Amino acid sequence: LKKDLQFFQSLGLIDFIIIYDRTGRPWLTQGSNSNPPLFTDPEIPCFSCHGTKKKESVPFTFNLALKNSPNCQGCHGKTEGQIGYVYAKLRVPEFKSLSSLSKGKYIIFYLLIGAVVLTFGAGYVGYYITGRLGRVKRAIDDFREGRPVTLEDNLNDEISELARAFNEMAKRVVYTEQNLKQSRAYLKNLLDNMTDMVILLDPEHRIRYANRATLEFLKKEEREVLGRTCHEVFHHSPVPCYEKDGREKEECGFKEAFKGRRCSFVHHHRIEGKERHFFVQYIPFKEKRGKIPYIIEMAREITENYKLNEEKRILGQFNETLQDTNTLEELFERLSLLAKRALKAQGCAIFLYDPKKGKLRLANHRYVNPSIVSHIEEIGLDECVT
Repeated sequence: LKKDLQFFQSLGLIDFIIIYDRTGRPWLTQGSNSNPPLFTDPEIPCFSCHGTKKKESVPFTFNLALKNSPNCQGCHGKTEGQIGYVYAKLRVPEFKSLSSLSKGKYIIFYLLIGAVVLTFGAGYVGYYITGRLGRVKRAIDDFREGRPVTLEDNLNDEISELARAFNEMAKRVVYTEQNLKQSRAYLKNLLDNMTDMVILLDPEHRIRYANRATLEFLKKEEREVLGRTCHEVFHHSPVPCYEKDGREKEECGFKEAFKGRRCSFVHHHRIEGKERHFFVQYIPFKEKRGKIPYIIEMAREITENYKLNEEKRILGQFNETLQDTNTLEELFERLSLLAKRALKAQGCAIFLYDPKKGKLRLANHRYVNPSIVSHIEEIGLDECVT
């Protein structure tokens, strides 16, 4: 107790302290007291001479009897009753008159009124402002997570305007998102109905989109294609086409397209033992300010057209080369030359048909093995053509 009271006095909260023993003799005195002590506890021995029932006669003083509790018995033994008394005065300004005391009471009263007003004000702010703003925030969080809600606020203040603005914004965003989904579905349906193969490639050669024609050509599902590189999917190669040994760099327009140049090539592939030809276009996918995040690769199979064009080209060469031929020997020589140039043949054997006998006769023996010649001379026209 002594230690605690001295601590409060060091903080300037207590003006003076007097601790008496059980006989009324001062045991500890801290501070100064110009007035004689007045006790209000009848159990204190000094109460008979210094006792009073008017607590306000010396304001802000307190006194109490210290009873022997189990915590005190270590030093005071098991003595029954009081073991001492405390008398102390708090350090607060003294009121000089009743009017000043009344003023103090009025100040406390107004402070209490202010506290009540602040309490109701805080409740108003909490319910009408903070609570409503909280509902707006929760609506925004729900909207961000894909759960659009409509805020109901019928008051005519700034928060109501905010709620109405949010509702209008949410409607526009939902409407725009629905239109965007419809546009994407329409574009996907449009690309899926194209007979040309269409893929979207990023700078890492990875496929970001492939239409239905591409998936049908590859005989794969969309999940098996998206995210993989084009050279891995189409050519089963770990490196791009332009880095593969034996291929010309200009056969692939990937780099050129990412430089902003549109280009096209004819690709030749052997698929399932058949020679197939494709016309491939590389188109830059440009955004604003010239940025190219993707390129579009479109491929169309032209195998039949390619073969027809080759046949036309070969026939044209035959027609041009065989004109003005006067002798069979000259005809045979030009046919042999055309076979090598137009047909890219390593050798050429020319036969004549005898309509009377219905037999074929070899015209130039030097291009064919003799055993083959003797065999052909013995077979008929129909069998030979077959």
